[in-house]
Amino acid sequence: MKTMAPSYAEEDARGGILISKLRWSYPGRGSVPTGNRALARLYRMSGIWLRFLVPILIVGGVFYYFVVARTNLTGSVSVSSNIPGAEVLVDGSPMGCMTDTIVSNIPVGKATISVRKDGYRPNPAFEMVNIRHGQTMKVHFDLQEEYLTAFYEGVEVREKTSSIPAQMYNAMPKPARRGITQIPTSTTPRQEVARSSKQILGSIIVSSNIKDAEISLNGRPTGISTNSTLQEIPQGDYSVSVAKEGYVVDPPSIDVKIERDLQSELVVFNLRPEKEAPIPHLSVSTEPLAGQIYVNGQPVGSGEFEKDMEPGKYLIAFGSVPGYFDPAPQEILLSEDSPSAEVIATYVKAQGKAKLAVVRPVNNGIIEGSKLKVSVDDDPYYISPGGEHNGVLLDNLLQGPHRVRVDYDGKSEEITVTLADNSIAMVSFQIERFLNFRSLKLRFEGMKNKGDWEKFSKELNVLAVK
Repeated sequence: MKTMAPSYAEEDARGGILISKLRWSYPGRGSVPTGNRALARLYRMSGIWLRFLVPILIVGGVFYYFVVARTNLTGSVSVSSNIPGAEVLVDGSPMGCMTDTIVSNIPVGKATISVRKDGYRPNPAFEMVNIRHGQTMKVHFDLQEEYLTAFYEGVEVREKTSSIPAQMYNAMPKPARRGITQIPTSTTPRQEVARSSKQILGSIIVSSNIKDAEISLNGRPTGISTNSTLQEIPQGDYSVSVAKEGYVVDPPSIDVKIERDLQSELVVFNLRPEKEAPIPHLSVSTEPLAGQIYVNGQPVGSGEFEKDMEPGKYLIAFGSVPGYFDPAPQEILLSEDSPSAEVIATYVKAQGKAKLAVVRPVNNGIIEGSKLKVSVDDDPYYISPGGEHNGVLLDNLLQGPHRVRVDYDGKSEEITVTLADNSIAMVSFQIERFLNFRSLKLRFEGMKNKGDWEKFSKELNVLAVK
Protein backbone atom coordinates (compact mmCIF):
# COMPACT_ATOMS: atom_id res chain seq x y z
CA MET A 1 0.00 0.00 0.00
CA LYS A 2 1.25 3.49 -0.87
CA THR A 3 2.10 5.82 2.00
CA MET A 4 2.09 9.65 2.22
CA ALA A 5 4.24 11.86 4.44
CA PRO A 6 4.24 15.70 4.90
CA SER A 7 7.31 17.45 3.57
CA TYR A 8 7.10 21.05 5.02
CA ALA A 9 4.88 23.92 6.43
CA GLU A 10 5.48 27.62 5.76
CA GLU A 11 3.94 31.01 6.76
CA ASP A 12 2.05 33.00 4.18
CA ALA A 13 3.54 36.47 4.75
CA ARG A 14 0.99 38.28 2.57
CA GLY A 15 -2.00 37.58 4.80
CA GLY A 16 -0.13 37.54 8.08
CA ILE A 17 -1.78 34.14 8.81
CA LEU A 18 -0.02 30.85 9.18
CA ILE A 19 -1.12 28.68 6.26
CA SER A 20 0.04 25.13 6.15
CA LYS A 21 1.13 24.16 2.66
CA LEU A 22 1.82 20.51 2.42
CA ARG A 23 3.57 18.73 -0.39
CA TRP A 24 2.82 15.03 -0.33
CA SER A 25 5.22 12.47 -1.82
CA TYR A 26 4.09 9.29 -3.45
CA PRO A 27 6.60 6.59 -4.11
CA GLY A 28 7.39 6.38 -7.77
CA ARG A 29 5.59 9.63 -8.65
CA GLY A 30 6.39 13.38 -8.59
CA SER A 31 5.44 15.74 -5.74
CA VAL A 32 1.89 17.16 -5.83
CA PRO A 33 1.10 20.59 -4.04
CA THR A 34 -2.11 20.58 -1.91
CA GLY A 35 -2.08 24.10 -0.10
CA ASN A 36 -5.52 25.69 0.60
CA ARG A 37 -5.19 29.18 -1.02
CA ALA A 38 -8.97 29.76 -0.84
CA LEU A 39 -8.84 29.42 2.97
CA ALA A 40 -6.05 32.03 3.13
CA ARG A 41 -8.09 34.50 1.14
CA LEU A 42 -11.08 33.88 3.44
CA TYR A 43 -8.97 34.70 6.52
CA ARG A 44 -7.71 37.91 4.94
CA MET A 45 -11.27 38.96 4.04
CA SER A 46 -12.53 38.24 7.59
CA GLY A 47 -9.79 40.50 9.04
CA ILE A 48 -10.91 43.37 6.81
CA TRP A 49 -14.57 42.93 7.84
CA LEU A 50 -13.68 42.83 11.53
CA ARG A 51 -12.00 46.24 11.26
CA PHE A 52 -15.32 47.77 10.22
CA LEU A 53 -17.73 45.54 12.14
CA VAL A 54 -16.26 46.07 15.66
CA PRO A 55 -16.63 49.91 15.68
CA ILE A 56 -20.17 49.56 14.29
CA LEU A 57 -21.09 47.15 17.09
CA ILE A 58 -19.63 49.49 19.75
CA VAL A 59 -21.50 52.54 18.43
CA GLY A 60 -24.69 50.52 18.15
CA GLY A 61 -24.36 49.32 21.75
CA VAL A 62 -23.85 52.84 23.09
CA PHE A 63 -26.82 54.10 21.04
CA TYR A 64 -29.01 51.29 22.36
CA TYR A 65 -28.08 52.01 26.00
CA PHE A 66 -28.58 55.77 25.95
CA VAL A 67 -31.49 56.01 23.48
CA VAL A 68 -33.42 52.76 23.73
CA ALA A 69 -32.61 51.15 27.07
CA ARG A 70 -32.76 54.35 29.16
CA THR A 71 -36.12 55.28 27.70
CA ASN A 72 -37.43 52.01 29.11
CA LEU A 73 -36.33 52.85 32.67
CA THR A 74 -39.41 53.41 34.78
CA GLY A 75 -40.46 53.93 38.36
CA SER A 76 -43.66 54.13 40.40
CA VAL A 77 -45.57 56.64 42.51
CA SER A 78 -47.77 55.81 45.48
CA VAL A 79 -50.60 58.37 45.52
CA SER A 80 -52.84 58.72 48.57
CA SER A 81 -55.40 61.21 49.82
CA ASN A 82 -57.28 61.78 53.06
CA ILE A 83 -60.52 61.09 51.14
CA PRO A 84 -60.17 58.03 48.87
CA GLY A 85 -61.54 58.00 45.34
CA ALA A 86 -59.73 61.01 43.84
CA GLU A 87 -58.73 60.64 40.20
CA VAL A 88 -54.94 60.49 39.65
CA LEU A 89 -53.27 62.50 36.88
CA VAL A 90 -49.63 62.31 35.75
CA ASP A 91 -48.38 65.30 33.77
CA GLY A 92 -52.00 66.31 33.34
CA SER A 93 -53.11 62.97 31.85
CA PRO A 94 -55.64 60.77 33.72
CA MET A 95 -54.23 57.39 34.72
CA GLY A 96 -57.62 55.69 34.99
CA CYS A 97 -57.21 54.95 38.69
CA MET A 98 -58.33 56.41 42.01
CA THR A 99 -56.56 57.05 45.31
CA ASP A 100 -55.16 55.27 47.20
CA THR A 101 -53.14 53.56 44.49
CA ILE A 102 -49.73 52.97 42.96
CA VAL A 103 -49.10 54.21 39.42
CA SER A 104 -46.41 52.13 37.71
CA ASN A 105 -44.32 52.32 34.52
CA ILE A 106 -43.69 56.08 34.75
CA PRO A 107 -40.55 57.07 32.77
CA VAL A 108 -37.65 58.25 34.91
CA GLY A 109 -37.31 62.01 35.32
CA LYS A 110 -39.56 64.71 36.69
CA ALA A 111 -43.33 64.16 36.65
CA THR A 112 -46.21 66.33 37.86
CA ILE A 113 -48.65 64.38 40.02
CA SER A 114 -52.11 65.79 40.76
CA VAL A 115 -55.54 64.54 41.79
CA ARG A 116 -59.09 65.77 41.35
CA LYS A 117 -62.44 64.96 42.87
CA ASP A 118 -65.75 66.71 42.43
CA GLY A 119 -66.45 69.18 45.21
CA TYR A 120 -62.92 69.12 46.64
CA ARG A 121 -59.80 71.19 46.31
CA PRO A 122 -56.48 69.26 46.60
CA ASN A 123 -53.75 70.59 48.84
CA PRO A 124 -51.16 70.91 47.47
CA ALA A 125 -52.51 71.56 43.99
CA PHE A 126 -49.79 69.30 42.57
CA GLU A 127 -46.52 67.63 43.48
CA MET A 128 -43.38 67.62 41.31
CA VAL A 129 -41.78 64.18 41.77
CA ASN A 130 -38.39 62.96 40.55
CA ILE A 131 -39.05 59.42 39.28
CA ARG A 132 -36.18 56.98 39.92
CA HIS A 133 -35.73 53.63 38.22
CA GLY A 134 -37.10 50.73 40.24
CA GLN A 135 -38.23 52.94 43.13
CA THR A 136 -41.68 53.91 44.42
CA MET A 137 -42.05 57.57 45.41
CA LYS A 138 -44.83 58.67 47.79
CA VAL A 139 -47.14 61.70 47.51
CA HIS A 140 -50.17 62.61 49.60
CA PHE A 141 -52.97 65.11 49.00
CA ASP A 142 -55.44 66.60 51.46
CA LEU A 143 -58.84 67.06 49.83
CA GLN A 144 -60.77 69.99 51.24
CA GLU A 145 -64.47 70.32 50.49
CA GLU A 146 -65.15 73.61 48.74
CA TYR A 147 -68.35 75.56 48.05
CA LEU A 148 -69.26 78.81 46.41
CA THR A 149 -72.23 80.70 47.80
CA ALA A 150 -74.39 82.22 45.05
CA PHE A 151 -77.63 84.20 45.14
CA TYR A 152 -80.40 83.62 42.65
CA GLU A 153 -83.41 85.97 42.87
CA GLY A 154 -82.66 86.61 46.54
CA VAL A 155 -82.29 82.91 47.39
CA GLU A 156 -78.91 81.64 48.61
CA VAL A 157 -77.60 78.62 46.72
CA ARG A 158 -74.48 76.68 47.69
CA GLU A 159 -72.77 74.54 45.08
CA LYS A 160 -69.50 72.68 45.01
CA THR A 161 -66.94 74.61 43.00
CA SER A 162 -66.05 71.64 40.80
CA SER A 163 -69.69 71.23 39.70
CA ILE A 164 -70.02 74.80 38.38
CA PRO A 165 -69.00 74.99 34.68
CA ALA A 166 -66.38 77.50 33.57
CA GLN A 167 -69.01 79.48 31.57
CA MET A 168 -70.47 80.56 34.90
CA TYR A 169 -67.03 81.59 36.21
CA ASN A 170 -66.53 83.77 33.14
CA ALA A 171 -69.89 85.47 33.62
CA MET A 172 -69.47 86.08 37.35
CA PRO A 173 -68.50 89.62 38.46
CA LYS A 174 -65.70 90.00 41.01
CA PRO A 175 -67.23 89.17 44.42
CA ALA A 176 -67.24 91.58 47.33
CA ARG A 177 -65.61 88.86 49.41
CA ARG A 178 -64.15 85.50 48.64
CA GLY A 179 -66.74 82.80 47.99
CA ILE A 180 -69.64 85.22 47.15
CA THR A 181 -70.72 85.49 43.53
CA GLN A 182 -73.78 86.52 41.57
CA ILE A 183 -75.29 83.91 39.23
CA PRO A 184 -76.91 85.49 36.11
CA THR A 185 -80.72 85.59 36.37
CA SER A 186 -81.18 84.48 32.77
CA THR A 187 -80.57 80.85 33.77
CA THR A 188 -81.29 78.80 36.83
CA PRO A 189 -78.42 77.44 38.91
CA ARG A 190 -79.54 73.86 38.54
CA GLN A 191 -79.68 74.12 34.75
CA GLU A 192 -76.19 75.67 34.58
CA VAL A 193 -74.71 73.09 36.93
CA ALA A 194 -75.90 70.16 34.85
CA ARG A 195 -73.09 68.88 32.64
CA SER A 196 -73.76 67.82 29.09
CA SER A 197 -72.51 64.33 28.37
CA LYS A 198 -71.21 65.51 24.98
CA GLN A 199 -69.24 68.44 26.35
CA ILE A 200 -65.38 68.32 26.48
CA LEU A 201 -64.19 69.57 29.83
CA GLY A 202 -60.68 69.99 31.18
CA SER A 203 -58.94 71.62 34.15
CA ILE A 204 -56.22 74.21 34.73
CA ILE A 205 -53.89 74.03 37.76
CA VAL A 206 -52.82 77.57 38.69
CA SER A 207 -49.81 77.96 40.98
CA SER A 208 -47.65 80.86 42.17
CA ASN A 209 -44.61 81.21 44.43
CA ILE A 210 -46.61 83.67 46.58
CA LYS A 211 -49.97 82.16 47.49
CA ASP A 212 -53.41 83.81 47.55
CA ALA A 213 -53.01 85.62 44.24
CA GLU A 214 -56.42 86.16 42.58
CA ILE A 215 -56.93 84.08 39.44
CA SER A 216 -58.54 85.54 36.31
CA LEU A 217 -59.68 83.62 33.23
CA ASN A 218 -59.84 85.56 29.97
CA GLY A 219 -59.48 88.76 31.96
CA ARG A 220 -62.37 88.03 34.33
CA PRO A 221 -61.82 87.25 38.02
CA THR A 222 -62.85 83.75 39.10
CA GLY A 223 -63.06 84.50 42.81
CA ILE A 224 -60.45 81.81 43.44
CA SER A 225 -56.87 82.33 44.61
CA THR A 226 -53.66 80.41 44.05
CA ASN A 227 -52.73 77.66 44.48
CA SER A 228 -55.94 76.13 43.06
CA THR A 229 -57.37 74.05 40.23
CA LEU A 230 -59.99 75.46 37.84
CA GLN A 231 -62.11 72.47 36.91
CA GLU A 232 -64.85 71.80 34.34
CA ILE A 233 -63.19 74.13 31.78
CA PRO A 234 -64.92 73.72 28.35
CA GLN A 235 -62.97 73.15 25.16
CA GLY A 236 -61.36 76.33 23.83
CA ASP A 237 -58.56 78.86 24.18
CA TYR A 238 -58.00 80.64 27.50
CA SER A 239 -55.74 83.31 28.94
CA VAL A 240 -54.89 82.74 32.59
CA SER A 241 -53.56 85.55 34.77
CA VAL A 242 -53.13 86.26 38.48
CA ALA A 243 -52.88 89.45 40.52
CA LYS A 244 -51.88 90.34 44.06
CA GLU A 245 -51.64 93.83 45.52
CA GLY A 246 -48.06 95.02 45.91
CA TYR A 247 -46.61 92.40 43.55
CA VAL A 248 -45.45 92.24 39.93
CA VAL A 249 -46.45 89.04 38.10
CA ASP A 250 -44.17 87.22 35.67
CA PRO A 251 -45.35 86.33 33.09
CA PRO A 252 -48.38 88.65 32.95
CA SER A 253 -50.54 85.87 31.48
CA ILE A 254 -50.29 82.32 30.13
CA ASP A 255 -52.33 80.96 27.19
CA VAL A 256 -53.92 77.53 27.59
CA LYS A 257 -55.76 75.46 24.99
CA ILE A 258 -58.26 72.78 26.11
CA GLU A 259 -58.68 70.26 23.29
CA ARG A 260 -59.64 66.92 24.83
CA ASP A 261 -61.84 65.66 27.62
CA LEU A 262 -60.26 65.46 31.09
CA GLN A 263 -57.20 67.39 29.85
CA SER A 264 -55.28 69.07 32.67
CA GLU A 265 -52.81 71.94 32.23
CA LEU A 266 -50.39 73.45 34.74
CA VAL A 267 -49.49 77.17 34.75
CA VAL A 268 -46.99 78.71 37.16
CA PHE A 269 -46.51 82.41 37.95
CA ASN A 270 -43.67 84.15 39.73
CA LEU A 271 -44.59 87.09 41.98
CA ARG A 272 -42.08 89.62 43.28
CA PRO A 273 -42.65 92.77 45.36
CA GLU A 274 -43.16 95.97 43.40
CA LYS A 275 -40.72 97.70 45.72
CA GLU A 276 -37.86 95.48 46.77
CA ALA A 277 -37.45 95.67 50.54
CA PRO A 278 -33.90 96.41 51.67
CA ILE A 279 -31.99 93.44 53.02
CA PRO A 280 -31.20 93.89 56.75
CA HIS A 281 -27.47 94.17 57.35
CA LEU A 282 -25.46 94.07 60.59
CA SER A 283 -21.88 95.28 61.02
CA VAL A 284 -19.98 94.92 64.32
CA SER A 285 -16.36 95.80 65.12
CA THR A 286 -14.19 96.28 68.22
CA GLU A 287 -11.37 98.71 68.96
CA PRO A 288 -8.55 99.25 69.81
CA LEU A 289 -8.08 95.45 69.77
CA ALA A 290 -9.90 92.39 68.43
CA GLY A 291 -12.44 91.18 70.99
CA GLN A 292 -14.78 88.20 70.69
CA ILE A 293 -18.20 89.15 69.26
CA TYR A 294 -21.44 87.36 70.21
CA VAL A 295 -24.82 87.66 68.44
CA ASN A 296 -27.74 86.28 70.45
CA GLY A 297 -25.27 84.33 72.57
CA GLN A 298 -23.46 82.71 69.63
CA PRO A 299 -19.79 83.54 68.82
CA VAL A 300 -19.59 84.99 65.30
CA GLY A 301 -16.05 86.32 65.02
CA SER A 302 -13.22 88.26 66.58
CA GLY A 303 -12.65 91.94 65.90
CA GLU A 304 -15.11 92.21 62.98
CA PHE A 305 -18.45 90.73 61.92
CA GLU A 306 -20.55 91.71 58.91
CA LYS A 307 -23.52 89.82 57.45
CA ASP A 308 -26.98 90.14 55.90
CA MET A 309 -29.56 89.21 58.53
CA GLU A 310 -33.26 88.46 58.85
CA PRO A 311 -35.48 91.23 60.28
CA GLY A 312 -35.74 91.12 64.07
CA LYS A 313 -34.02 91.92 67.35
CA TYR A 314 -30.40 90.97 68.03
CA LEU A 315 -28.37 91.13 71.25
CA ILE A 316 -24.74 92.03 70.61
CA ALA A 317 -22.25 91.15 73.38
CA PHE A 318 -18.46 91.05 73.68
CA GLY A 319 -15.89 88.74 75.26
CA SER A 320 -13.44 89.63 78.00
CA VAL A 321 -9.90 90.81 77.27
CA PRO A 322 -7.35 90.81 80.14
CA GLY A 323 -6.49 94.32 81.23
CA TYR A 324 -9.61 95.89 79.68
CA PHE A 325 -13.16 96.62 80.69
CA ASP A 326 -15.76 94.77 78.57
CA PRO A 327 -17.97 96.92 76.31
CA ALA A 328 -21.62 96.96 77.36
CA PRO A 329 -24.02 94.66 75.40
CA GLN A 330 -26.27 96.35 72.85
CA GLU A 331 -29.72 95.36 71.52
CA ILE A 332 -30.25 96.06 67.81
CA LEU A 333 -33.55 96.07 65.87
CA LEU A 334 -33.38 95.41 62.13
CA SER A 335 -36.59 96.28 60.28
CA GLU A 336 -37.85 97.72 57.01
CA ASP A 337 -37.60 101.22 58.48
CA SER A 338 -34.16 100.53 59.96
CA PRO A 339 -32.60 97.85 57.74
CA SER A 340 -28.95 98.27 58.74
CA ALA A 341 -26.99 98.79 61.91
CA GLU A 342 -23.32 99.43 62.66
CA VAL A 343 -21.94 98.73 66.12
CA ILE A 344 -18.44 99.83 67.17
CA ALA A 345 -17.44 98.62 70.64
CA THR A 346 -14.49 100.16 72.49
CA TYR A 347 -12.42 98.26 75.03
CA VAL A 348 -11.21 100.64 77.76
CA LYS A 349 -7.91 99.80 79.40
CA ALA A 350 -8.31 98.98 83.07
CA GLN A 351 -6.24 101.15 85.44
CA GLY A 352 -4.23 99.59 88.26
CA LYS A 353 -1.47 100.54 90.73
CA ALA A 354 1.19 98.10 89.58
CA LYS A 355 4.27 99.06 87.55
CA LEU A 356 6.62 97.23 85.20
CA ALA A 357 10.16 98.31 84.30
CA VAL A 358 11.91 96.91 81.21
CA VAL A 359 15.59 97.94 81.11
CA ARG A 360 18.80 97.06 79.33
CA PRO A 361 21.89 96.83 81.53
CA VAL A 362 24.46 99.56 80.94
CA ASN A 363 27.20 97.00 80.31
CA ASN A 364 25.12 95.51 77.47
CA GLY A 365 24.61 98.77 75.61
CA ILE A 366 21.92 101.38 75.22
CA ILE A 367 18.53 101.07 73.51
CA GLU A 368 18.89 102.43 70.01
CA GLY A 369 16.26 104.43 68.19
CA SER A 370 12.81 102.89 67.76
CA LYS A 371 13.92 99.24 67.94
CA LEU A 372 12.15 98.49 71.26
CA LYS A 373 8.56 97.26 71.55
CA VAL A 374 6.96 96.00 74.80
CA SER A 375 3.64 94.08 74.85
CA VAL A 376 1.65 93.07 77.94
CA ASP A 377 -0.84 90.22 77.38
CA ASP A 378 -0.54 90.69 73.57
CA ASP A 379 -1.42 94.37 73.91
CA PRO A 380 1.22 96.64 72.30
CA TYR A 381 1.82 98.68 75.43
CA TYR A 382 4.87 100.61 74.34
CA ILE A 383 6.67 101.33 71.05
CA SER A 384 9.85 103.38 71.34
CA PRO A 385 9.48 106.70 69.52
CA GLY A 386 13.21 106.95 68.86
CA GLY A 387 16.27 108.34 70.51
CA GLU A 388 18.58 106.56 72.95
CA HIS A 389 17.68 105.42 76.47
CA ASN A 390 18.14 102.56 78.93
CA GLY A 391 14.54 101.36 79.42
CA VAL A 392 10.88 102.13 80.03
CA LEU A 393 8.64 102.20 83.10
CA LEU A 394 5.03 101.12 82.45
CA ASP A 395 2.46 102.48 84.93
CA ASN A 396 -1.20 101.85 85.83
CA LEU A 397 -1.10 98.07 85.33
CA LEU A 398 -3.37 95.60 87.08
CA GLN A 399 -1.87 93.34 89.69
CA GLY A 400 -1.57 89.64 88.96
CA PRO A 401 0.29 87.48 86.41
CA HIS A 402 0.94 88.99 82.96
CA ARG A 403 2.71 87.83 79.83
CA VAL A 404 5.44 90.32 78.94
CA ARG A 405 6.90 90.23 75.45
CA VAL A 406 9.93 92.25 74.39
CA ASP A 407 10.86 92.82 70.74
CA TYR A 408 14.19 94.43 69.94
CA ASP A 409 16.00 94.75 66.64
CA GLY A 410 14.23 91.78 65.07
CA LYS A 411 14.62 89.47 68.08
CA SER A 412 11.86 88.65 70.59
CA GLU A 413 11.37 86.82 73.88
CA GLU A 414 8.46 86.36 76.31
CA ILE A 415 8.31 85.96 80.09
CA THR A 416 5.51 85.72 82.68
CA VAL A 417 5.68 88.25 85.52
CA THR A 418 3.38 88.64 88.53
CA LEU A 419 2.71 92.30 89.32
CA ALA A 420 1.70 93.77 92.68
CA ASP A 421 0.12 97.08 93.59
CA ASN A 422 2.49 99.87 94.68
CA SER A 423 5.50 97.85 93.57
CA ILE A 424 7.75 97.85 90.53
CA ALA A 425 8.52 94.53 88.81
CA MET A 426 11.80 94.81 86.93
CA VAL A 427 12.68 92.80 83.83
CA SER A 428 16.05 93.16 82.13
CA PHE A 429 16.95 92.18 78.61
CA GLN A 430 20.24 91.87 76.82
CA ILE A 431 21.51 90.84 73.43
CA GLU A 432 23.80 87.81 73.50
CA ARG A 433 26.19 87.16 70.64
CA PHE A 434 27.89 83.95 69.57
CA LEU A 435 29.97 84.19 66.44
CA ASN A 436 27.54 85.71 63.91
CA PHE A 437 24.42 84.70 65.85
CA ARG A 438 22.42 86.99 68.14
CA SER A 439 19.65 86.20 70.63
CA LEU A 440 17.55 88.18 73.11
CA LYS A 441 17.38 87.02 76.73
CA LEU A 442 14.90 88.21 79.40
CA ARG A 443 15.44 87.98 83.13
CA PHE A 444 13.14 88.83 86.05
CA GLU A 445 15.16 90.96 88.46
CA GLY A 446 12.60 90.97 91.29
CA MET A 447 10.26 93.51 92.90
CA LYS A 448 11.37 96.95 93.99
CA ASN A 449 9.62 99.57 96.07
CA LYS A 450 9.63 103.21 95.10
CA GLY A 451 12.76 104.08 97.06
CA ASP A 452 14.84 101.19 95.74
CA TRP A 453 13.77 101.95 92.20
CA GLU A 454 14.77 105.60 92.48
CA LYS A 455 18.25 104.60 93.66
CA PHE A 456 18.60 102.04 90.84
CA SER A 457 17.40 104.31 88.06
CA LYS A 458 19.17 107.46 89.23
CA GLU A 459 22.02 107.08 86.76
CA LEU A 460 19.76 105.61 83.99
CA ASN A 461 17.70 107.25 81.31
CA VAL A 462 14.31 105.50 81.79
CA LEU A 463 11.18 106.70 79.96
CA ALA A 464 7.95 106.72 81.97
CA VAL A 465 4.84 105.46 80.17
CA LYS A 466 1.29 105.75 81.54
